[in-house]
Amino acid sequence: MFELADIFRLVIEIAGIALFGMGIQVQPCCCGSSLCQYCQSGTTPNELEVTIVGLTDRECSDCETMNDTYILQWIGDGPSGCCWRFDFEEICSFDVLVACISEPIALGHQFECGFGRIGGTLDVIVYVASLGEAKPNCQWSNLNVPVTPQFQRQCHDDSSTCTVSAV
Repeated sequence: MFELADIFRLVIEIAGIALFGMGIQVQPCCCGSSLCQYCQSGTTPNELEVTIVGLTDRECSDCETMNDTYILQWIGDGPSGCCWRFDFEEICSFDVLVACISEPIALGHQFECGFGRIGGTLDVIVYVASLGEAKPNCQWSNLNVPVTPQFQRQCHDDSSTCTVSAV
């Protein structure tokens, strides 16, 4: 059974193929109503495709089901930076995947991606990549974001990775 999001994604892919066949080049959706102040002008994607691999079971026996590809929606600028988000039914006490590009710190801009819990900090899995000091072009294609050690009890995340692409 297809979900509405799958059908919508298929329609977009078919439309993109048709436009490509007519010589029109299709680019990832860009630049929602608000621009990310930490991205180069005109490069903020409305959606990010985030692929998680390598999570294994620890205290929870369903961790491996979180190894998947997610489409995160742009939610705008906030206290954590410019963020995209995907909500899902609770798995191993997690129910949200959030990705943010933060303001420059000592190492420049950072991209963070992680699982958490809406309204709480019961447990987190966090991936962080340094993007350098200059504002990055946020039209990422297979940006590799390594896991950062956390006090994480539910899942083993030692060798897991997060790969990010603009959609």
